[in-house]
Amino acid sequence: MTEKPQVDFEEVVKASGMPVTESEVHDRFNAIADEEGIITNTSRMSPFWRLITAIVTAPVMW
Repeated sequence: MTEKPQVDFEEVVKASGMPVTESEVHDRFNAIADEEGIITNTSRMSPFWRLITAIVTAPVMW
């Protein structure tokens, strides 16, 4: 068996239900925050909430 299987990892991730784009990650994170009743400051001027969103989004997209 010398033939290496060709796997489209993005399709595997999509099929598992994980978000694959940054906007999907943001939407999923915001939905979870809403479900949990987390108080958020989603203003574009909020450096704290932008930091939290980046901390959540960056590892997923990496």
